[in-house]
Amino acid sequence: MTNEATASRVKLGRYELLRPLATGGMAELHLARLVGPAGFEKTVVIKEVRAAFSSSPSFVDMFLDEARLAAQLRHPNIVQVLDLGRDGDRWYIVMEYLRGHDLWSIVSALGRRGERMPLAHAIAIVIGVCAGLHHAHELVDDEGRSREIVHRDVSPRNVVVTFDGDVKIVDFGIAKATHRRTETSSNELKGKLRYMAPEQCRREPVDRRADVFAVAAILWELTVGRRLFEGKTDDEVIDALRAGRIRAPSDVVPDYPIELERIVMRGLAFEREARWPTTQAMALALAAFASARDAEPVAFKLGDFLRALFGDVRETAAPRPDPHAIETRVPVGRRVWPRRAPLWLLVGALAAFVAVLAVRRGPPAPALPPSPRSSPCAPSPSAPSPSSSSSLRPLVDERVRPPAPAVAPPAVVCPRAAEAPMPPRATHHHTRHRPPRAGHRSLSDNLDALME
Repeated sequence: MTNEATASRVKLGRYELLRPLATGGMAELHLARLVGPAGFEKTVVIKEVRAAFSSSPSFVDMFLDEARLAAQLRHPNIVQVLDLGRDGDRWYIVMEYLRGHDLWSIVSALGRRGERMPLAHAIAIVIGVCAGLHHAHELVDDEGRSREIVHRDVSPRNVVVTFDGDVKIVDFGIAKATHRRTETSSNELKGKLRYMAPEQCRREPVDRRADVFAVAAILWELTVGRRLFEGKTDDEVIDALRAGRIRAPSDVVPDYPIELERIVMRGLAFEREARWPTTQAMALALAAFASARDAEPVAFKLGDFLRALFGDVRETAAPRPDPHAIETRVPVGRRVWPRRAPLWLLVGALAAFVAVLAVRRGPPAPALPPSPRSSPCAPSPSAPSPSSSSSLRPLVDERVRPPAPAVAPPAVVCPRAAEAPMPPRATHHHTRHRPPRAGHRSLSDNLDALME
């Protein structure tokens, strides 16, 4: 990259770009800073249209629709849009800077520990998501008409939890709303498939109850510690959604609270009329359940939990991927490969090394002449049998049992063969038998040295 190109990436409008945060299919995120007079500074996150799409009028219109819609949403549980700018042919949205992690990263970190999210924290997160969505669902225009907003992409990647315990919804890029200049085609299926409501999966018109389904799916996974459609392909997920086959939490966790299961399964009802009518109604039911179990959500406790999980890394911004990026599907609550894996790798490498030594060293030195008591039919030491090759002896015998005596055991052969011994046949290994060199060490000696 030339110096001119590098310099052009340092500033974007009046914002100084600090470092990239994430790159999606059609947009990229930067950590940036606004510098003003008298030492004024403000750290922000900039979402910029990628150069390959900046010349596409349809995509730019969709990007501007997102900015206009998000700017009208002012709620503690929704990420704030601060500015919309253009620098030449580069369009960008300026958003508040969140210090924390998205829910997908949090659940993955718990899965690596083999832990499940505490119930109080799971309820706190879901209540925050419900509150933010309810604000969006209830938004009206200047004439009092409902904007009929539906997020349509509520998923763990689009929920951020900060180190202060705040819960934020991000990315209204594919949200449905009235008075938008662009709209998703009826033949397009956008969003995260595993959190789609059945009617959205069937490409039918959706309302706020599609978001209720997605929030209930997140609640199912947070409280169970596994994916709702674990181990299924996309086609199998679609079939399950269209048929309404949803596992009850108690099928996976036998002691799952029955009151909480009713809340979750009502949100996941196949028919939208059977679901919670609003996310607010679902949040109120969760709050009542938490109060009855003394598990009421507290924001600062959620922040303490996050700092204990990741460390108090306050300079790290929570990555917010582009809504058109492909979701990386990592099983929720799954253990990763055990930490003892390096020991198994070491044992495997040792076995491979020993096998290589066996092939390269060839057979051991010829055995000593047979004792006078051995059978006259025993083979001569100058013509060893192919079966005596060290490459065919089990290596475990060298480690567990003492080496065999130098005297060859008596062999049972035909008397005629003893009178007129046949010359040994060459094996497929074409191994030459030669006397041992001075200082030569056998395979068992090498293996003993390795084990020491």
